[in-house]
Parts: sequence; structure tokens; C-alpha cells
Amino acid sequence: MLYKINKEKLSAIQMKSVLEKKVQELVGKNLDCLMNLELVCSEFQVDNKYIDILAFDKEANAPVLIELKKENDRGLFDQGMEYFNLLSNRKNDFLIKLHEILKIPADPARVDWSSSKVVFIGKNFTERQRRAVDFRGLPIELWDYDWYEGDYFKLEQIGLEKRASLDIKEIKGNAISKIEKEFKEHTEEEYKNKTSEKVWEVFENLKEELLKWDRVRMNMRGGYISFTYRNCALAYIYFRRDKLVINFGKEEYKLIIPNNLEIKNVREVHPNWSAHYEVTIKDDSNWYGLIVIAKQIYDKIDEEYQK
Repeated sequence: MLYKINKEKLSAIQMKSVLEKKVQELVGKNLDCLMNLELVCSEFQVDNKYIDILAFDKEANAPVLIELKKENDRGLFDQGMEYFNLLSNRKNDFLIKLHEILKIPADPARVDWSSSKVVFIGKNFTERQRRAVDFRGLPIELWDYDWYEGDYFKLEQIGLEKRASLDIKEIKGNAISKIEKEFKEHTEEEYKNKTSEKVWEVFENLKEELLKWDRVRMNMRGGYISFTYRNCALAYIYFRRDKLVINFGKEEYKLIIPNNLEIKNVREVHPNWSAHYEVTIKDDSNWYGLIVIAKQIYDKIDEEYQK
């Protein structure tokens, strides 16, 4: 419950009853702020089925299917499977729309379909609904929203604490086999195998420190791991055998770079990249310099969010 403070007295801010369509419109128009996604279109029709919101995750280079759920709506697991089958079987339909709206190259190989996911947005997901999608390896997310009187809006992802309890591989069926093959949840072991023990230890130090900060999340994207705050990137980390290659920051942030770090401006070579700078870290002699940089970015994001 949220409260308003008036002369040291608290008064509860009541929930507002709104139509699902209003929530869909609000989320669609503010995807960049709420989830760091780009809106492609609403009510996207594929094979006589309508997807509430088709979005694109620029960081993962993958489409995201978003569905607004009513309370006690039909099974999330079944609908999630249905959407993944659509993505698998009708890639060209999605690609045409991505190209039409976002000018993404009309080449299926240029999109990372394996990083696609289905997002359900609703209120008061039941324990049964949460358990239905709580499998390791199933790229489905649940997000809970609240709309309060006075037009205050909150959207938060629901953490699935039991994700390791049951692997999707333990469930039989052709649909599951297809999802396991085409859409996968990445594990830290994949990245650990790409680098040396010494470099992995550096990454572990970075991860431990960054995840102490409020609302920082780690995202495994196949080719790299990113750390984000309020859905904005603090750093993109690429794993090499003898080093970590880390991209970060925007030029307008005017970051103060520690003297023990050598950086280069990657936007001069890759003008379309999200990050502006790159640093290479090989051992634990200068890893904390990245923490100094990340904290500056964290504060800059916070400033932008408060405006």
C-alpha cells in the first residue's frame, strides 16, 4: 500500500479501476521508460491471433511479445507455448513488421530469435499462474502493475524464486522440444567456459559489487552479459579467453575515467552501438576502476529518471 504524507499524517492512495485497453495503451507508449524496449506495434495479427504488443529488445536484438492478462485468465503456460510456436513458424511475418517499423534488415539471420521472450502483464498473478511458468529454461516473464488514484502507475517484474527447482527438459512434448531448441535461457556456465579462471574471478568480483546496488539486474544475452539499472545499461561485458571487453556509457554523461584505465571510443568505429566507450580488463589490478565508472552511470540514470 502506498500512502500520501500530509502534515505527518498518512492517507492511503487507493487503487484505480481501469480498462485493460488503457493499460495496454499506456505501456505501449512508454515501453522505453518501463522496460527499455522499443514499440513495434499494438494488436499485431499473426495466423488469426492477435498479440497485444509487439516490442523489440535492442540490447538482445530480439522480438518481445507482450500480453495483458485479466485476473483468472486462461493458462499462461499454454498461451506462452502458443506464442513461441508463432515466433518459430512465422518468422517472416515478424521480420516484415520489424523491417517496416524499425528498419531492421529483412534477413532472419540478423535477429537473435533465441533471445526472444514472452511477457505477461497483469494484476495479482495467482500462485498457480506463477508455478505454471516457473521452469528453468522457459523465457517467460511476469510483470505486475498497479494504477493508483491520482494517476500514479507502477510496473515491476515478479521474481521467480524457484526457477532452479524444475528444468524445462523434464517436461515431455513436441512443443517443449521446439522451445528448448530455439528459445533458451542462458547460464553463467556458458560464459565461464569462454574465459580463463583468472578472468572469471575478475567478473565474479564485478558481479558481486554491482548486484549490491539497488535495482541492478544481471542479464545473460548469449554473446555477452549486461548489468542494468532501471532497464538502462551500466555495462556490457564480453568474454574472451584472456580478458573481459566491457562497453559502457554515453558521451553526454561526461564520465570521469580513473587513471589506471585505458578506454577507446567505439562509436567512432561502430556508430550504431548503444555504448560509447570500451575498456579491456585482464586481471584484478584495475577492475575496481570499472566500478567507479559504473557508479557514475548509475547516478546519471537516476538523475534522468527523477526529471
